[in-house]
This record gives sequence, C-alpha cells and structure tokens, in this order.
Amino acid sequence: MLAILLNTFLLAIWWLGYSTGHDRASADGQAALSRLQADFDGYRAEQARREVAALRAWSERYQEQVAAGQRAEAGYLEQIAQLEDQNKQLQGQINDVTQRWIDEKGK
Repeated sequence: MLAILLNTFLLAIWWLGYSTGHDRASADGQAALSRLQADFDGYRAEQARREVAALRAWSERYQEQVAAGQRAEAGYLEQIAQLEDQNKQLQGQINDVTQRWIDEKGK
C-alpha cells in the first residue's frame, strides 16, 4: 500500500513537473517567436524605408534628366529659330545682290 501511495505521489510530482515544464517551454517559445517576429518586422520596415529612399533618389535623378533634356530641347529649338531667321536674312541679301547684278547687267 505504501508503495502504491509512494508511486502515486512520485507520478503526481512527475506530472506536475512535466506540465509546468511544458507550459513554461511553450511560453518561452511563444516569447522567442514574438521577438523574432518583431525583429523581422523591424527588418522589413527598415528595408522598405531604404527602398523608398532609393526610389525617391532615382526619381529625383530621372526628373533632373528630364529637365536637362527639356532645357537642351529648348536651346536646340531656339538655335533652329535663329538659324531660320539668319537664313531668311541671307536669302533676302542674296536676292538683293542678284537683283542689283541683273540691273547692272541690263544697263
């Protein structure tokens, strides 16, 4: 009888230790998982911030290139307009000189 009581007592102590250990291990595992998840979330947030910063920098460089292209185009169009005006003036001078030569030749 004493052996049964002792065996029951030891079994109860073992079961209490097992249950407590299991519960503690589960809680520790959940805490570790929560820390890892928080670390991972922080890493992803930092990565997203870096990606946003890189995309903004790329966008700014692109906008600068577009603006430089527009300035170059405006300069090119202005040069074309100046050359067209100069061409008209020279054509007028050529016509004037040609007319004078015809007039002089006809005398």
